Amino acid sequence: MSKQYTGLFADFYDLIQNTCYELPAYIEFMKTYGNTILELGSGTGRLTIPLAHAGARITGLDINDDMIALCQRKINDAIKNNIKIIHGDMTNFHLSDSFDLVVAPCNAINHLLSLDELTKMLLCVRDHLRPNGRLIIDNSLPRVDELLKSNGELEINDFVNKEKNTVIRDYYVANYDFVNGLEYDHIKLEEYANNSLMRVEEIDETTAFYYPRELRYVLMSNDYTIEREIGSLKNGTKLTKESKEMVFICSKN
Repeated sequence: MSKQYTGLFADFYDLIQNTCYELPAYIEFMKTYGNTILELGSGTGRLTIPLAHAGARITGLDINDDMIALCQRKINDAIKNNIKIIHGDMTNFHLSDSFDLVVAPCNAINHLLSLDELTKMLLCVRDHLRPNGRLIIDNSLPRVDELLKSNGELEINDFVNKEKNTVIRDYYVANYDFVNGLEYDHIKLEEYANNSLMRVEEIDETTAFYYPRELRYVLMSNDYTIEREIGSLKNGTKLTKESKEMVFICSKN
């Protein structure tokens, strides 16, 4: 399992993931399936915290201490009794609670680099789902033409952190292994305040990218029933070859 978000990278993730367009869809899922939720890869709380405000009793699981610290600083008195944040690995966790919903949103499974790791996650989820519980996997649907176009190309983008009055410059190069479904990223971040360089961090990171057919295979091989496939959380449309998202709603057999 890959680990990326520490230090400046945790701050950067929190900055670029500061909106939650999929929240209305998850609130509807909560109304349909139940409000006791486990979120895998909860990060800085971009989904966890608004779901708690919407009435969820939610547990967030994340492997990165810096992400957890950022999330905990956002938890206020209004939701502190509805939210629990736990340090853990989504491929190997053992909690005392069971859940109506286990969700892996926002490309969380891309940090699982093999079908073996994905299988381990699915087995852990089975042990924590209530009898009528549901697993929701929410991922981008990779488009080969876009990956080929960006393969090996340096991208440089600036992001303004209004809270700290700084600018983070992101240098990003992705190389894709289409045989094994892996993405190799080299990322350098520079943080500036008043045009003075404050922090620099640089990493090499490996993530996976998945397609619907292999997700269907691994889900069914681990005794899950796929009840619904969605191609857009915003519109609720079916998964098609034109979709940019793939969302699987599953129950355990």
